Amino acid sequence: MMTTSSDLQFGFGRRDISCFEPEMTMMGWGVRTNRAREVGVPLHARAVLVRDALGTTMAFVAIDALIVTQGLWWGVLEALALRPELGLGAHNVIIVATHSHSGPSGYAHHFWTNMSTPGFSQVVYDGLRDGIVGAIA
Repeated sequence: MMTTSSDLQFGFGRRDISCFEPEMTMMGWGVRTNRAREVGVPLHARAVLVRDALGTTMAFVAIDALIVTQGLWWGVLEALALRPELGLGAHNVIIVATHSHSGPSGYAHHFWTNMSTPGFSQVVYDGLRDGIVGAIA
């Protein structure tokens, strides 16, 4: 949805990112026994795009997750590069996390982040990446 205010245009998007693999821990608890068995409350990626009169666009995205990992950031940028019509990249995309401890684990590529989790999950990583890109698009 795009709305206009003076010389600015705004777009808003939201996608469900409630992805997990059964028995994966919830991110940030630091307890291997705190395992997800189902989705209790849906998690989302929420995006706001702002375009000025010169056509410069900025995307601001908030995700219901503990953190935005470097690997997830790179994955989003790689996916956005496949959508050149959006004109978005590292210079104009900001992704932040709500710091929810009730989000999935498994999307980090770093030992310290995965220390209290069963490790990396391609399903979770792809679900978060695709949800972020979908909210932006």
